[in-house]
Formats: sequence, C-alpha cells, structure tokens
Amino acid sequence: MASSSAAADASKPAPVDHVDPAKEAAEAADGEDTTESYKGFGSFHSDNVEDLIAIPDALYKAPDNLPAFGRAFDDELTKRAAELGRPFTYDEALQVLGRSLRNTHYGLDPTWTFVNHGAFGGALKHGMAVKRRFEDLMEAQPLAFVDRTLLPLLVYSTRKLASFIGAKPKDVVLVSNATFGLNAAINAALRHPTDFVAYLDTEYGSVWKMMRERCTQVGCSGHEIPLAKHFLDADIIGSDEAVTAYIESQLPEKCTTFVIDHLASTSAIGLPVFTHIIPMLKRKGVKNIVVDGAHGPLQHTLDFEALPPEQRPSIYVGNLHKWVSSPKSVGFIWARPDFQKHVHSPVVSHGSRNGYLSEFIWDGTKDYGAY
Repeated sequence: MASSSAAADASKPAPVDHVDPAKEAAEAADGEDTTESYKGFGSFHSDNVEDLIAIPDALYKAPDNLPAFGRAFDDELTKRAAELGRPFTYDEALQVLGRSLRNTHYGLDPTWTFVNHGAFGGALKHGMAVKRRFEDLMEAQPLAFVDRTLLPLLVYSTRKLASFIGAKPKDVVLVSNATFGLNAAINAALRHPTDFVAYLDTEYGSVWKMMRERCTQVGCSGHEIPLAKHFLDADIIGSDEAVTAYIESQLPEKCTTFVIDHLASTSAIGLPVFTHIIPMLKRKGVKNIVVDGAHGPLQHTLDFEALPPEQRPSIYVGNLHKWVSSPKSVGFIWARPDFQKHVHSPVVSHGSRNGYLSEFIWDGTKDYGAY
C-alpha cells in the first residue's frame, strides 16, 4: 500500500491509511505475552479478560502492543472545542459543521445531504482508516494477533467506552450491534413462564419479534401499550409527567418486565426513560427493565454511574455505528451488576459461563477492527 510519493518524502508523517503490515506486526510482537504456559481464556494465550477488566482505573495500563494508530487523536474540531471551553454558538458551529465537517471527516457522497445516521450510520474517515490498519495488522500474522494480542486490546476498548458512557468497566461489554445485544437482554429478562412483558407500540419491529420468540420459548406472555395514536394529544404526550402517567395507567398488574426505547426508531420520539419512566416502573414492582438504546448514544448524554438506584434500568443496549459514527459495526451492553448473572451471549463460545465480559468478548473468528 506504500506509494512512491510517500517513500520519496520520508520527512512527512505517514497518512493514517498508510500501513506496512510486516513492520507493524513486528512492533506489536514486541509487547506480546511471551509466557510459555497457558494463561486462561478458552484456547487463547493471553491474560484472563476478567482479571484485566477488574483492574482499578488508577492501576490499569494500556497494552504494550497497542499500536500508535489505535490511540486517541486530536483533530481541529476537538482542539477548537477544548479551547472554547463551552458549547459552540450557532455561528461558530456553521464554521466547523455542515459541509466542512462532512467533506473533512466523512466519506459521504457530496451530492447528497445525508441526515439519516439513525438507519445504518455513516463512519468517520479516521475511524475507517484505523479499522483497516487493524485488519492489516491481523492479516500480517493472524495467529499471533488473535491468540496473543486481540483480547487485551478489546479490554482496552471496553474500558475506553465505559469512560465515555460514565460506567464502570466491569459493567460494559462490546457486541457487534444492538440486535445482538437486545437478543441477550430480552433472553435475560424473560426467563420463566410466569414472566409478563409490556412494551410500547413504538418499539422496533425486530425487537417485537425477539420478545415474541422468547415468550414462545419460555411460555410467558406480553402486552402492547398503544402510544403512537396519541402523538398529537398534548394531554398524553405533552409533558414527561403526562406520558409517564399514561404508561402507568396502561401497565398490566402482572407485568414483570418492560422493554422501552430510549429514542424510538420509527418515530424519533424521545421518552423520559431515566428521570420518570424507570422510577415509575420500579414503584409498580416491575423487576426487569430493558432499554433499547440503539439510537441513544450521542443523541443523549449517558452517565450510568451518575444515575441514582431508582433510575437505573436492568440493562441498556446501544449502537456506536449510528450517531457516534464509528465503523460498522459495534454496539454495547451495560448491565446492572446484580443482573449480569442472567446475561449470556446468544453465541456460545470459549467464554461461556466464565464471567460477564468473557461471555461476549469472543464469538468466533471475525473482523474485530471496529471494536
């Protein structure tokens, strides 16, 4: 991939998409675990991921073999925001957002005004370049990378994500997308024939099918609460208190589980999930609360550790390739510590029943570059 122009001018820094796989594989190998004995995750020869995720932040160190291109970067937009120390004004935002931001940071077709990041996202150029460099690094020495290097890097990414969403690292796992994560979440919430799930009619179609399938498997039942027909009714949708009171009035007495959107996919309606609805559900005795946050991250600020106990769901599932603009595809699960014992990956592999993170960190050979 090296170009003649790059070779001719060695004084210039290599562009982000320039890579010498052999050289970077050798550099990564410098920090590899060279222990001869088996150390404890499935068939992998790397540190146990449960031990790595449990290290306190003050004592944790990034993997020695983390490539320089995988670390944080500073761009002009980030620098300007930091210098201001406050949100951009409208006029300032026009200078750095819009076409300038699109052309500089995205690979989007400039003949389109692309606004629907909520469907399948739109990845940042820098993120795509980093993802491809990880792919090249893996293919330069697949065995060494996957067997010795990959898992500690995934723990590093998990810890970075936890910081971004205000969570403890041990409460977060990476998954390929919200569909994968919600399968795990709904399976965890509906475990017994006596369970009863309620949800709004604004819920995404595939999530409705997940609930139906799980109810069939365990023999439980569900109830749909109509909300869409009230979108123009200010008495119901006009305030956080009103919509919460309406949902409460429609809640079946035997409800044990509630599945709710943070930001509804088909209608884009935002609900007061943390501040109003979850506390109400807990007062009504609902034990398992699943938040479908596929569209939540970066549309809403997430800070799970700042939530008081009465506002914490059982489990929250989000996507990062939508509004966060990461490469496809990557999502996450945050689960309350007492609920984690119920959360299992839909794919059974080496980490099954070995711990919350172990359940999800490896689900077979694939491209983990987006992580």
